[in-house]
Amino acid sequence: MEIKKHNVFVLSTEYQFILAISIIEEFFSNGAFTNQLVLKGPRSSDVNTQNLPDYVSFVKILFEDKNLESRIKNEIYHKKIDNLFVVHTYRAYETYVLSLATKSTRIHLMQDGSLFYHTMEISLFLNRIKETYLIYKKLWDKKILLKKFVIYPRHLHKSRFIKELWMTNPDLFVDPKTKLKINKVHLFPKDDTVEKCNKLFFVKKKEDFKEISDCLIYLAPIIRDRTIMSLEIEEIKKIMAKVNKKNILIKLHPVILDEYRLNLMKSAFGNVVMQNYIPAEMYIANSKNSCVVGSASTALFYENPKCQSFALKKYYQRIGLYATWKNVALPKHVHLIDDLSDFDKIQIR
Repeated sequence: MEIKKHNVFVLSTEYQFILAISIIEEFFSNGAFTNQLVLKGPRSSDVNTQNLPDYVSFVKILFEDKNLESRIKNEIYHKKIDNLFVVHTYRAYETYVLSLATKSTRIHLMQDGSLFYHTMEISLFLNRIKETYLIYKKLWDKKILLKKFVIYPRHLHKSRFIKELWMTNPDLFVDPKTKLKINKVHLFPKDDTVEKCNKLFFVKKKEDFKEISDCLIYLAPIIRDRTIMSLEIEEIKKIMAKVNKKNILIKLHPVILDEYRLNLMKSAFGNVVMQNYIPAEMYIANSKNSCVVGSASTALFYENPKCQSFALKKYYQRIGLYATWKNVALPKHVHLIDDLSDFDKIQIR
């Protein structure tokens, strides 16, 4: 009997989950592989693991678990791992998992958000020293002694552990001279992948995944300053007038679940405001004849040919709604909006 190769994916968020599923569906669903998803974050509670295909298993191991060290060794490293996929390197959990890998395991780094596409215009030297120290401290607090010396450089992919990269837009990668192998990820690579992914989330409302048509899908940026939240609402209203769609869906970023902002948004727009962990890409994938508008959201990197995409990055930077130090390259299918008058120059479908 032929022994199947074994892949392990260490995941924290729902976006990482659909990224892993897409990779598995395209490359590792042919019967020659077994695939294990390691769900390491509390946000994975919205993932409906009962609907995983039979070539995908899962285990949930949180960093807070008292028996973390033994669980990682017994439930992740219980058999030979051929390919280990991670999304971060400078975090305590992933660092420990990576430190246990043998030379026969090939280690892959998947994109998380737009980090592969950010040109950072601020120094990260002190930040990396601090993060490296915190990794050791967090593991020591768990009574785990990290035997391998680890210090992380400016970019995640330059960690000595990493051998291959996986990203949706290799042509926009910030390090084109890298010698690492780069693999292109196609979100929802097969005709039935969107429907498969729809079933992999606990949907609290029936309307969450209904077909979205003739809609403005607004991808809200991360905003912590309450004094400018009202300004964003006024801008959304201006955008609505420009694109002139029948419906609107506002997707708040899952990093900050802010009740104040949610209530402010709902008072202005009603129940079309979504504050959940379901990736924005799922809403876009289920849409047609719609406009996707964001600042420089990761979701803009996904192209649904039935929709048009617009990035407000420069406009929002100018009016103070988006960080001025972030320079994110965006795909060609995204229309760049420097001023709201730019909408008038584009034929809205």
